[in-house]
Amino acid sequence: MEDQYDFIAIGDTVTDAFIRLTDASVLSLLPGWGPAGKSLLFTSYLQNNPDLYRLRLADSSLELVSNSR
Repeated sequence: MEDQYDFIAIGDTVTDAFIRLTDASVLSLLPGWGPAGKSLLFTSYLQNNPDLYRLRLADSSLELVSNSR
């Protein structure tokens, strides 16, 4: 069964393996690398609005950066 929404992942072009970084239960899009490549910023509808989040790659912690209401 296909996921309802797209997810964000990091892929290896040599092995075609990938690591899923976001859950596909909500729409997540427009990823961009943070300073020094230690985090990923992206827009997601986790709270039913398009908000900006930061995913810290070292510990997979998720931080809400902006809050639209």
